[in-house]
Amino acid sequence: MTAPAIPVVVSITTIPSRFAQLRPTLESLLSGELVPDRILIVHPAFSTREQVPYEVPDFLRDASFTRGIVAPALVSEDWGPGTKYLGALEHIAAPCFLVIADDDVRYRPPFLRQLVAAQRAEPGASFSFYTYRERGITIGQGCDGMSFWSPNLDGLREFAERHVGKNPVRFHDDLWVSYFLARKGVPICDLRPLLHGGLIYEQEVIDAGLASQAGLLARETITRNELARLLREAPLPAGRRVGAAILAAHDRASGLARRAWRKAGRIARA
Repeated sequence: MTAPAIPVVVSITTIPSRFAQLRPTLESLLSGELVPDRILIVHPAFSTREQVPYEVPDFLRDASFTRGIVAPALVSEDWGPGTKYLGALEHIAAPCFLVIADDDVRYRPPFLRQLVAAQRAEPGASFSFYTYRERGITIGQGCDGMSFWSPNLDGLREFAERHVGKNPVRFHDDLWVSYFLARKGVPICDLRPLLHGGLIYEQEVIDAGLASQAGLLARETITRNELARLLREAPLPAGRRVGAAILAAHDRASGLARRAWRKAGRIARA
């Protein structure tokens, strides 16, 4: 007797002003090389950010479009962009391959197939088509997709309640979720080599949103200040702390070497 197939669930959150513009993103996921079992449009009843209620667009009531796959998923609390993680977990009854996607892009056909293939082969890791490192911590970027074996997210809500709350890191879900995984020893692997220099998506809605915030809510400021706070409040286990320190030292040395190389080039051209 063969084991039942592990379901593939995509989670997206949005804001009321973009709800009606979500169709191109959904079309790209429904026409990809791998079609998910479910696409959850996770949202609270009322948007904290925009201070208005959500109104479900007509195309999400059209069975010929949703095909029994796409469904709005009402959640109990507005966690900002992190709603696509914490809200999805409220609607997942059994272990699955969970993929996070953004609401303002059109994904290329291989997007879900490549993420799920990697996740299936290595359930102890997570994957994204773009990662970067800060202080030795690998951070995946949700716009480029992030995949998980859902049991690896056990404890995520408790972590958010204790260490995210109303802090500025609330607006940078990539950072705090990646840090949560780092504490658990779940690596985030970069699938960029599969793209040969391109992107896995095309921008559909030109709206920088939270990425355009300035001051204390600027993405770079949140990353710098809030990662330092998380490292103090919820320290990495000893072995992972040493590993992160080694990676951070390597990144600093690489940065110095690149700057020296560029300076030498400018001197040579002078």
